[in-house]
Amino acid sequence: MKYLSQVAVFLTSGRNKLNMRFIMRFAAFMAALIALYSVLFHLIMAMEGQKYSTVTGLYWTLTVMSTLGFGDITFSSDLGRLFTALVIFSGLIFFMVMLPFTFIQFIYQPWLETQKQTKVPVALPEETAGHVLLTGASDLAKSIYAGLKQYHIPCFIITEDQNEAEDLFDKGYSIMRGDLDNAETYLAARVHSSAMVAALRDDLKNAGIAATVRELAPETLLTSCARHENSIDILKFAGCREVFHFDRMLGAAIGRRVFAGKTRCNIIGSFEDLCIAEVPVESTTLAGKTLLELNLRVNMGLNVAGIWMGRQFQSVRPKSVIDPSSVLLLAGTKERLEYFDRFCVLDKPEEKKSPVLVLGGGQVGQAAIENLQAREAAFRLVDKNPAVLREGDARYILGDAEDIAVLRKAGIEKVDCVAITTHNDDLNIYLTLFCRKLRPEAQIIARCNLNRNMKSLYGAGANLVMSSSTMASNAVINLMLPDSIYMLTEGLNIFRLDLPAALAGKTLRNSDLRNLTRCNVVSIRRKGRMQVELNPDEVFAEGDELILIGSTEAQEQFIRHFP
Repeated sequence: MKYLSQVAVFLTSGRNKLNMRFIMRFAAFMAALIALYSVLFHLIMAMEGQKYSTVTGLYWTLTVMSTLGFGDITFSSDLGRLFTALVIFSGLIFFMVMLPFTFIQFIYQPWLETQKQTKVPVALPEETAGHVLLTGASDLAKSIYAGLKQYHIPCFIITEDQNEAEDLFDKGYSIMRGDLDNAETYLAARVHSSAMVAALRDDLKNAGIAATVRELAPETLLTSCARHENSIDILKFAGCREVFHFDRMLGAAIGRRVFAGKTRCNIIGSFEDLCIAEVPVESTTLAGKTLLELNLRVNMGLNVAGIWMGRQFQSVRPKSVIDPSSVLLLAGTKERLEYFDRFCVLDKPEEKKSPVLVLGGGQVGQAAIENLQAREAAFRLVDKNPAVLREGDARYILGDAEDIAVLRKAGIEKVDCVAITTHNDDLNIYLTLFCRKLRPEAQIIARCNLNRNMKSLYGAGANLVMSSSTMASNAVINLMLPDSIYMLTEGLNIFRLDLPAALAGKTLRNSDLRNLTRCNVVSIRRKGRMQVELNPDEVFAEGDELILIGSTEAQEQFIRHFP
C-alpha cells in the first residue's frame, strides 16, 4: 500500500510530469535513430550484395551501438566500415553517457525524493484527537515532546525541513512535515481536534503561527514562547492564551537557588501551600545528628524530602547522620520554614557575608539579579556590554569574565556563590572551570542551553545546572495537567499523582514507597485541601492525591510500578 502511494505521488508530481515528457521525447529520438541506422544497414548491405532480415538489421544496430560488437555480421566495403564507426561513436554518446544521465536525473533521483517525501507524513490520521502540536524541531520542542510522552500525552512535532523531519522520524519521534505559515498544514494536523498548539519558533514566526491557528481553531489552547519581553503582549493579542518568557523564568529560578539574603533556609519553590526549601547543613545546628534525634516532623512540622550530597540527590534514612557539607531539602508551610530559620539556622557574621557574583548580564542574568534584589541579597554583575551596566554603580563591573583581573576586581576569591548565565554553553563550561579553580568552596550555579552539555557543566564543577528546556517542558505539561509538576532543579521535580488503588487503606509508613519508587511523599491533597504536616501512620484514602518529590527516573519508576 505504501509503495502504491509512493508511485501515485511520483506520477502526479508537477515536476515529475515534466520529467516524464522529456524522457518520452528522448526515448522517441533514440527509437528513431535506431530505426534510421537499421534502414541504412540494409541499404549498404544491399550495395555489397548481402541481404538480411529486418530483425537482423535491428540486432546489428543494437549490438554495435552498445559496443558489444559480436563480429558475426560485418561490412566488407569502406563505406560500411565508416558507417559502423559512426554507429559506435553515436552509441557511446547516447547509450553510455546520455541514457544513464537521463535515467539518474529524471527517474532515479526524483524517485528517491518521492520516497523521502512520503516517508514523513504530511497529514495526521482523521481519528487523531486530544493531541499536542509542537512547531519546529528545536531542542526546546524535543524536551517538551519527551516530557509529554512521559505522561502519555500524544504529541507531534511539525517541521518544515525535510532532512530534519527524516532524521527525527528515524529516531522515533512523531513527526509531521509542513509549512508553518500555511493554514493547510494545521488543517492536515487536525488542529480542530487538538488539545494544544505550542508555537516554539522566534517571536515573528510565533506571531504568524498564532494568528493562523487562532483563525482555524478558536477553542484550541494556544501557547507560545517569547524571546523578548515586549513580544509577550503582541503574542497574546495574536491569540496565545499563555506566553512564556523562558529566559526570565530561568533567571528567576537561578536567583531562588542562590544561598544569599537575610535567611539561610532558602525557599526554592512552592506547590500550593507546600513550600520546598534548601538549607546548607553547615549553617544550622543539625550537623552530626540523625533525623531520628532531630524528629523534625514532630518538633517543627517539617518533612525532610531529601539531601544533596554534592550534586547527588539522596533519600535520608531515620538513622542516617547528617553530613555538615550536605544541603537539606525541607518541605512544609512557609510559617514552619520561617520558624526553622529562626531557631535552627546559625547567624552568619556580617563580615563573612559576600555578594553573589553574576557572570552575564543578558535576560537570564538580569532576571536573577531582580530576584536577588527582592531577597535583599547583595550582588555584583560582570558583563562586557556597556549597555547592561549602570554608570556609577559599583555593583556593575565592565569587562570580560574570562579575564582573571576582571574576576578578581569582582571579588571572586571571597564570594560564596557564583551564577553563570551567559547564552554560550562553551563559555559557561570554561567559566565554571575557572571559578572553581579560583574559589573551590563557592556554590556555582550554571545555565545550560543545550541539554547535551549538562554533564559537561557538572563535570566542570557546577553545584547546580539549570536549563530553560526542562522548565519549558514542565510549563507545557502543567497547561495540559494543571499543577501536576514543579521543577526544583534539573532532573528533580515535585509532582502530583492520584493515589494508586494498590495503596488505598495503607499507611505512609507501611507503603514502602521510598524503597519501591525512590520517591518521597511530602504532602497529601484530600478533599480539596493540602495536608502538609504528614503523620506516617495516617491511612491513605481513595480519592487522595499524592504530592511527591523525586528525580525524573524515580517519577518514571513510580508510574511503571503503579500504572
